Parts: sequence; structure tokens; C-alpha cells
Amino acid sequence: MQGTQTEKFLEYAGRALKIWLPDLDERILQDTVDETLLIPWKEKRSATHVAVIDLRYLNQGCFSPLLRVFDKEQNVLLEEDLPVCRELNAYGTIQLSRHKITIKPRNNAWARNKNPITIAF
Repeated sequence: MQGTQTEKFLEYAGRALKIWLPDLDERILQDTVDETLLIPWKEKRSATHVAVIDLRYLNQGCFSPLLRVFDKEQNVLLEEDLPVCRELNAYGTIQLSRHKITIKPRNNAWARNKNPITIAF
């Protein structure tokens, strides 16, 4: 095996950028594509807040979700790392209120014993 899964992903992302932007300088590619790449996964909007869960894929084959809550002016109210997991069954529906966020697990056999994650902000 020539590299980790993250390195392979970054290699494929670099190839895609080269196809779409053939004049792209290699130094720019190395500076902008790194292991802190966030992939948008889930979003929930309310009248006053926006909750976003972004995914980071780690070298060990796990996901490291990042929860961020914004107000309507795009100010960050909360930024918290959620527990690292191999599968995303623990993160189903998002319920957003004025002072807390609740992330309920998916309704399937893998996640039936998981508890919801509640965070106040």
C-alpha cells in the first residue's frame, strides 16, 4: 500500500483540480489541500441559528465530525469536536433551539443503543 487513505484522497483531489484548472501552480495546491480539509455533511437552519456538521477523514479510517453553530450574521457561537467514529450512525437528525442543539442517532439496528448528543451554547 503506497500511502494512507487521506493521502490517496488528496492525490485524487489534486488530479481533479489539475483537470479543471490546468494553470494551477503546484505550490498553491500544496498550500491549500491538507489534512484539515472539512467536508460539509449536515446542516440545520432555524429562524435565528444555523448548525453545520463538517467531516474530517482521519488516517486511521475514522471520521472526526466538527459541529459549528452560527447566528444569522455568520458569527460563530459554538465550535466543538464531536466524538470520533468509524461509522456515522450516531449522527442522524439535528434539532436546533435558541440555547441548545441535540443530535439524535439514526433509527437503525446499528445505532439503537446510542444516546442523543445535547450541547448547550
